[in-house]
Amino acid sequence: MELQKTRERLMHSSSKQPWKPILVKIAPDLMTGEVDQILAVCDERGVDGIIATNTTVSREGVADDPLSKEAGGLSGPPLFPKALAMVSYIHKMSPHLPIVGVGGISSADDAFQMLQEAGARLVQVGTGLVYEGPWLPRNINIGLIERLKERFSSVTYFTPEPPSRVVPKLHPQSVVK
Repeated sequence: MELQKTRERLMHSSSKQPWKPILVKIAPDLMTGEVDQILAVCDERGVDGIIATNTTVSREGVADDPLSKEAGGLSGPPLFPKALAMVSYIHKMSPHLPIVGVGGISSADDAFQMLQEAGARLVQVGTGLVYEGPWLPRNINIGLIERLKERFSSVTYFTPEPPSRVVPKLHPQSVVK
């Protein structure tokens, strides 16, 4: 209900204010039934996209590490398989909904998998910047261009499935917040 009120307030605000998309960020630890419920509400309320995923409470893949007992969410490469699976599931269930793929992306290969194989429309990097440095976005872009040249005659073919409705272009600053 709060989402609908916010959307209505934004839609009826001054025409001088630019439209701002509303995206819902979800955790990678949700069960499919919970994700299905979230997607149903997003469709019902006209949400503009999904950010998948947040950090995980799981310690899968790092259980032997002494720091695995630390409290808080886990990010970085151990999160990537869960994030990839979540993005893929969301894309399968709601292909019309733009997805920002987040979680463990630290290379062009990771970004390519998230975009082409799982169905994300955008990717976000975070922890990868810490370990790979400020050149990571540039390196990902260069790597994606190389993959596009190898596999596709046109960028149009890069999108896994055409959207079933008109999808607004998302401004990167709108997604980060």
